[in-house]
Amino acid sequence: TEQDGDGYIWIGTDYGLNRFDGISFREYLHEESQPGSIKSNTVRSLFCDRESRLWVGFINGMQCYDRNRDEFLEVSFDTTPYTPNISSIIQLSSGEIWTIASLLGPYSIDTENMTASALVDLIRLCGTNNITSIYEDNERRLWVSTYNKGVVCIDPSHTKVIDRYFENEEPTLSCK
Repeated sequence: TEQDGDGYIWIGTDYGLNRFDGISFREYLHEESQPGSIKSNTVRSLFCDRESRLWVGFINGMQCYDRNRDEFLEVSFDTTPYTPNISSIIQLSSGEIWTIASLLGPYSIDTENMTASALVDLIRLCGTNNITSIYEDNERRLWVSTYNKGVVCIDPSHTKVIDRYFENEEPTLSCK
């Protein structure tokens, strides 16, 4: 569930996307013959950025809602032959939009061209592309949760690992 800048509440489900205006619902469903319809009826993630753009992650890709045309714009991923299953979407303090594609790893979204680029340096720092979530703290450090390489804390310049934590291990760095 996500609320946009116009006050609409968006609800992603396994059977489409719903927009609630406080009185009634509008349902968005995938329609093969409609180019601006949602990509899939299985919504995995929703995120409204600081510019009030709604980003929608599906089991087979990602789109951005164009409120002026009331349609969804495709974000292009170069993941052939794999289809990106979008598990989360975030916005960094820099304004960058990042997403995580399950088993493929993190991507940066070029919002002008609606293209996604793999964050290969982040994958290298984490030691895996099997990333489950990313959080940026108040000091702009990245906290990256991985499936099999622990939680990785990365410096604000995103160039080096500060520390790595595993289950049942006492942390040496404090969160503020």
